[in-house]
Amino acid sequence: MGKLKITYSAVIVLLMCLGSSVFSAELRINEIEVTGNVTLEPEEIFSKIKLRRNDILAEQTLADDVKNIAELDGVEYAYYNLDEVEGGVNLTYVVVEREVIRDIIINGNKKYRDKKLIKETGLKKGEYLDRAEVGIAVDMLKNFYIKKGFPFVEISLDELKLNNAVIEINIDEGSKKIKTYKVYVQGNEKLSDKYLLDRLESKKKAFFFFKKTFNKEYPQQDIEAIIEKCRNKGFLDAEVTSKVSFEPKEGRADITFIVNEGTQYIVSDVAVSGNSVFSNEELLSEMKLREDEPFGSDKEKHDTRSLLDKYREIGYIEADVTLTKEFHQGNMVACRYDIVENDRYRVGRITITGNENVHDKAVRNVLDDYGFKPGEWYDGSLASGDGTGTLENDLKRAVYAESAVITPVESDAGTKNAIVDITEGQTGMIMFGAGVNSSSGVIGQVILEQRNFDLFDWPDSMSEFLTGKAFRGAGQRLRLTFEPGTEETRYSATWTDPYLNDMPYELTVGSSSFERDWEAHTEKRLSGRFSLARRYDDGWTFGTGFRAENVKTEDIDFDAPWQIFDEEGNNNIYGVQVFVTRDTTDSRYTPTEGDIFQTSLEGLAGDYDFGKLEFTYRFYHPLWEDISGRKTVLASKLHYGSVIGDAPTFEKYYAGGTGNLRGFEYRGVSPRGESKNIPGRKKDPVGSDWIFLANTEMSIPLSSDMFSWLLFIDSGTVETGRYRSAAGTGIEIMIPQWFGPVPMRFEFGIPITEDDTDDTQVFSFSVGRLF
Repeated sequence: MGKLKITYSAVIVLLMCLGSSVFSAELRINEIEVTGNVTLEPEEIFSKIKLRRNDILAEQTLADDVKNIAELDGVEYAYYNLDEVEGGVNLTYVVVEREVIRDIIINGNKKYRDKKLIKETGLKKGEYLDRAEVGIAVDMLKNFYIKKGFPFVEISLDELKLNNAVIEINIDEGSKKIKTYKVYVQGNEKLSDKYLLDRLESKKKAFFFFKKTFNKEYPQQDIEAIIEKCRNKGFLDAEVTSKVSFEPKEGRADITFIVNEGTQYIVSDVAVSGNSVFSNEELLSEMKLREDEPFGSDKEKHDTRSLLDKYREIGYIEADVTLTKEFHQGNMVACRYDIVENDRYRVGRITITGNENVHDKAVRNVLDDYGFKPGEWYDGSLASGDGTGTLENDLKRAVYAESAVITPVESDAGTKNAIVDITEGQTGMIMFGAGVNSSSGVIGQVILEQRNFDLFDWPDSMSEFLTGKAFRGAGQRLRLTFEPGTEETRYSATWTDPYLNDMPYELTVGSSSFERDWEAHTEKRLSGRFSLARRYDDGWTFGTGFRAENVKTEDIDFDAPWQIFDEEGNNNIYGVQVFVTRDTTDSRYTPTEGDIFQTSLEGLAGDYDFGKLEFTYRFYHPLWEDISGRKTVLASKLHYGSVIGDAPTFEKYYAGGTGNLRGFEYRGVSPRGESKNIPGRKKDPVGSDWIFLANTEMSIPLSSDMFSWLLFIDSGTVETGRYRSAAGTGIEIMIPQWFGPVPMRFEFGIPITEDDTDDTQVFSFSVGRLF
């Protein structure tokens, strides 16, 4: 609009100049006036005018003044008038203001209120009227209705009232809200209905079992999805159309997809060319396309991506892979992957940008952990350059950024400089919440967390402290929690420096208070802890830790076991621990491949002298990957823990509950202690001197990245009773958070083998990851 105003004004100035001779002689300006303005103040207009009284009239300055006035917000166009008088001229600037929207009226709407619809248009009463924007707003309103299930909606604009700056929109919703009832497929001969209809947008439920609102965009999206499904099975020439039958009075739509599969192509040969770094056998062994099997577009994508990753992870970041298909008589197709390896590069200079609050060293520490540093081979698989690489994702989570993108740029021969661009996110938060946990009952929650903390960045002023500019930037983590509950109450404060003195050492210091009502007594713990761990490039971590705890046992039931009575009052323990961890998984946060090994040995003293030895092994294996790149993952966990010596009940092992042995209550699998006051009675758990657990779980991605279907088998035992086992299913919902997704789990576990004294529990739910 600004360009139109300026052009129009310039034309007016030019015409007036051609028709007047006032500029042929030097004339002084006697008076300057402004007219035509309604909402604009004269002072605002005069601020754009350079000419003043008694100035010599100058053509170029006059043209500039008109241009500047026309650029004011709210001005349609501007021009000037000159009136010759004795001794000079009187100058008048004429301003033509834009119209202001006087009113917005919605007629005919039944489903949605005026306020809601006006908000959807983006128009506001009192703002300047722009006819082009009004037209766009009407189209937006129509699209809104269509997406909400009103495909027959008609929307019109009263043009006569628009001439008076009144926007009146007339709506005919056309029918009741349309929902998709049935989705069919026809014409398919070899591919099943179930396969073709699975996960179609039109077939999804709005929420579990509710019918989904019809959207005319969904059938077209699903046509493309079905074609892709056909191509994944070798039907490369497949054609798909759709037809929709409506019953407006019932608010119903049925969709039928008509499929012409065409020829199914079979792979006759798979070859590679252009490779010198890897042998043919090395490359072909990882291929999904295989001789005498149907060609699949998803296999082609997998193989191309796999080949590129294989090269890029060792420095060939400019490698390129193209599949050439040669069709032979009948339905055979020969496949050849043409590889252009190009040069190999090392990492040159690393430049970090976009980080206003995150220190460079906090970013570089993460890069160093992954071996992404000057002189090393440039791993283009870890740092893909589009924000999706494993290093980019883990860096984003480590510094709590909205995004992290690592881009290679030109440098000296044999090297590529890297630009690490950080888009900072919210690193500090105060969170209030409440919930129910199947193991801990009803809980409230207040959390204060700063994930980019700097213990040594003290404020220079009260303003820095109040605005949050102090105590941040070093990548340290501070977390304060207050969690009162009906069965359990916790308070804790933890500070962690993951890169102590910019070295691969992690220091953690924390304290906590815990109170829990158990079956026969109340336990209160006051703890202080610290640990120091050293990470190595090969995935190994070695560390040591110390804890001091006071455990108070009180409110003991009359029929409680004698072991609980022996621990009544205050119990002090002090522990020194050494631990070893090895992590080879593909992601710290959401692993899909690799394993984690953990073992620890702790010696404890104080009121009790004993030791604890623990071992945990986790294994992740991707079973298959869908066309969207989502992986079905098989995860397994083995855990063994053992007490060395005579430990109190509050340090022994209990099985049962989410993350442990599903299908059984939290602490529901344990030896039972004999009552001190009622001989022969054994009902309350007193813990086991050892525990063994074996968990296997398969996670299958559903229609959305947020949802996964879980299938699991848990088993294990303690020192008494038979070997326990349970099988079940569940749903995992990934809740988006600034620092990465957090899983919420709803699980059903059915015990297969159990002991007579065990407490079982079919349903459990929790927040957090089991594996």
